[in-house]
Amino acid sequence: MRILVLTNMYPGPRDPDFGAFVKHMGDALRERGNAVEVAAIDARGGGPLGGPGKYGGLARRALVAARRCDVIYAHFLFPTAAIAAAARRLTGVPWVVTAHGQDVANLERPVVRRATQRALRSCSAVIAVSRYLEARMRTYLDPLPPVEVINMGVDVTRFVPGDRDAARRELGVSPFGPLVLAVGGLTRRKDPLTLLQAVARLREDHPDVRVAFVGDGPLAAAVDAGAESLGMARHVIRPGALAHDRVATWIQACDVLSMDSRVEPLGVVALEALASGRPVVATARGGAHEVVPTRGPGRIVEPGDPALLAAALGDVLADQPDPMDCRAAAAPHRLARQAERVEAVLMRALTGPEDDTLTPRGRPVAVVGQEPPDHPDVLRLMEESAAFNAATYPDGTPPVLDPAALEATGATLLVARSGGAAVGCAALVPHGTWGEVRGMYVEPGGRGAGLGRRLLDALEAVARDAGIGTLRLEAGTRQPEALALYEAAGYIRRDAFEGYAPDPRSVFMEKPL
Repeated sequence: MRILVLTNMYPGPRDPDFGAFVKHMGDALRERGNAVEVAAIDARGGGPLGGPGKYGGLARRALVAARRCDVIYAHFLFPTAAIAAAARRLTGVPWVVTAHGQDVANLERPVVRRATQRALRSCSAVIAVSRYLEARMRTYLDPLPPVEVINMGVDVTRFVPGDRDAARRELGVSPFGPLVLAVGGLTRRKDPLTLLQAVARLREDHPDVRVAFVGDGPLAAAVDAGAESLGMARHVIRPGALAHDRVATWIQACDVLSMDSRVEPLGVVALEALASGRPVVATARGGAHEVVPTRGPGRIVEPGDPALLAAALGDVLADQPDPMDCRAAAAPHRLARQAERVEAVLMRALTGPEDDTLTPRGRPVAVVGQEPPDHPDVLRLMEESAAFNAATYPDGTPPVLDPAALEATGATLLVARSGGAAVGCAALVPHGTWGEVRGMYVEPGGRGAGLGRRLLDALEAVARDAGIGTLRLEAGTRQPEALALYEAAGYIRRDAFEGYAPDPRSVFMEKPL
């Protein structure tokens, strides 16, 4: 495909980290063999309404470039969406837009909301970076084009576990004592002052703890003054806003990332920290909980409460998770996978719904992706699976998946959707160097179309990205189709493994990855 990336945030010479996530997604789409052209604004200032020079120039560049492209991939709802809609009217090129966060907040302004609603009439699809953001959009915009939830992903080749002390030496930071890291603008929404107060409380148990604020903004002076008044000026590090590569080094140098914003649409930096093997404490407001575990590699806290934040940070510092468990939590959101999903949305905008993989009902399988275990569609599939097991094994039903237990283990749950409907699911439960395949289920109407193999292949990809060397599973003797699937995929039989006792109804299998 020839893709035009249209955005009002993009790295430039004066600000190499401005909208870096947009560039990374464009690069990932290019690596998939697409021709990617960019029409962008690479300087801050002007707000969503900007000025005639700022956005007029972008519109002219977009219109010229659109004539050379197959599809427009816009970022941010307004005014970028209005420019994409104008290009659609003049060139006939279809367009898709990703909503990121502040652009949705700007919909509170009536003029922005009305202009966005008009623009979206010609939009083929909207991508939201979190389910939280999708819900927020729906409170302002009706009707909406089809909505997909796809975050911008994390480059797991750039953000990797590294030697903490070596990173600190490179940055000139003492190797002694825990380091709490915050990355982002020093703004009211990011709420650095609550973190400052939380770290002051942490000093009661960790007198040598320090906090680093990577970023700049209007609250910079307040952070400095607060550090002085709390008597911890020597415990606060402020390197300012940094290029993306430098942020990776700071993440490797820290012991825990704090993302305690008052609200956070998603927070890509949380994924970057997890991919780097560092735990994350994140806000409960917004979409961060969709990617940050509630235990093990992560904690979720209500914002604005220094005591709660200090307790969560202290909990993580006292019980540091395995870096590979952190990385496993980020693996489903790897950039390459998210680019594949975005590419599928763009292709549907260009050619119509994909029809190359159909269920027996004739419905297209659009995507296999990660979803939360408490999603209503997932709960329905789990209930169907439990009923199937009860009917198949009336003499003793195999263990039923529990959503809360799944979330507590840091499991990755993948769901196959056909025409928007959830038709199958499977979970990967990490156990350090090995992982367990749990809850593989495809509804009867979706069987025979290769969905089980697609789910299994996707789980194996997640496991490999997380550094898991072996997958294990327990299957039932009365499910020959499932056993045939696993054997065809390379799984071999073995004895019962940790957590199971030998059972004549069970077949235990494993596969080295």
